Amino acid sequence: MTYAAAHPPASLRGIVTGLAGYAEHATTPVVRREGPTGGVTLILAWGGPLLVEGFGGPARHGAFLAGVDDVWGTTSFTGHQAGVQVDLTPLGAARLLGRDGAEVAHLVTALDLLDVPALAALPEHLAATPTWEARFALVTTTLTGLLARSAFRPDPEVAHAWRRLAAARGRVPVAELATETGWSRRHLLARFHRQVGLPPTVAGRVLRFRHASTLLVPGRGPDRVPADVRIADVAAACGYADHSHLVREFRDLTGWTPREYLRAWFPDACLLNEADGSRMRPFKAPAGHEPVIPPETTLVVPVVGADVLGRTLDDDHVHRPQLISALTGAPLGSVITPAIVAGVLAHPDGGRKGVPAGARVIVVINKVDALADRAPVHETAERLLREPAIRAVVLAAVRAEKPVLEVCAR
Repeated sequence: MTYAAAHPPASLRGIVTGLAGYAEHATTPVVRREGPTGGVTLILAWGGPLLVEGFGGPARHGAFLAGVDDVWGTTSFTGHQAGVQVDLTPLGAARLLGRDGAEVAHLVTALDLLDVPALAALPEHLAATPTWEARFALVTTTLTGLLARSAFRPDPEVAHAWRRLAAARGRVPVAELATETGWSRRHLLARFHRQVGLPPTVAGRVLRFRHASTLLVPGRGPDRVPADVRIADVAAACGYADHSHLVREFRDLTGWTPREYLRAWFPDACLLNEADGSRMRPFKAPAGHEPVIPPETTLVVPVVGADVLGRTLDDDHVHRPQLISALTGAPLGSVITPAIVAGVLAHPDGGRKGVPAGARVIVVINKVDALADRAPVHETAERLLREPAIRAVVLAAVRAEKPVLEVCAR
């Protein structure tokens, strides 16, 4: 795949948010799921047609304009694809087209049906242009000319409300926008919906989702890499009530959970999730709400600190000693033995709790390097491997230069 990006000129600031060229060839179908962006997408293609489904489709399009939307859809093709993608703000698109955003919202419209001859002619001219730099220049010149000739002007109040929502990534109450514009809530809702193409509450929802998806998968183009962030932290940063709220929004707006969204972008990536915590204790049993293991998980790694062996079963040394006692029958205050540790980690309500069907379980016993006598650790591993669901036990020192000391397996 060939990918080239350019910075929009200052003359198109507030109109164009992204400009990129692409060319690719595929002998088997390439299917991509597209979530809502909070903007309008202009595809100036001169390759084969795309099959577009979900955005008012299905339909096959060459060059087209995808209006602002709050649903997801898919594009697919086989063969050759080439074009320039222009990302527009909703009000920027309205100015270029000379009409309200609601007229093209929720639709994918072929360029020759927009009654804008300069846009309809662009793909053919771009195909005959030899370099990406010259193509970008042709696109920006055409758009600048359309903007200069456009008689459409959004209401200043609507423009202000959109800028506030975009800057705050959707997190501005409609009542606050109404107060700032001096309009009634009802009047703002009607005018905003008409000119932008979505009501402000829906636009805000999409913009907040877009921020979250960008935090998970930053950048543009095929060379994106997953961000080093936790999904729970993304939820907090974007103002979602909790992790579950973010998951529901992703499902509504993409049809995927956040992890499925990441997996689609990076099918070969390893996604690490901390399912619960132990309050800095080396050993624990899970509470009723733990662990939080996504259903698509393929490997579960229960972890225990080797330094708990020989300690007392109490709050000073373990997290939730009462639950450990209930799982193993060991009285509180007992000396923690390999049998107790293995009994909890191998128990379906302990270390194996919530493990999805088909997922592997590999136990890690950490801080083994701190022990003078490793016999209790080896006994713990031997007991754990009596449970068929546990694939292996790793004896580790995760902070050491060589973190894996030994792998115990059947």
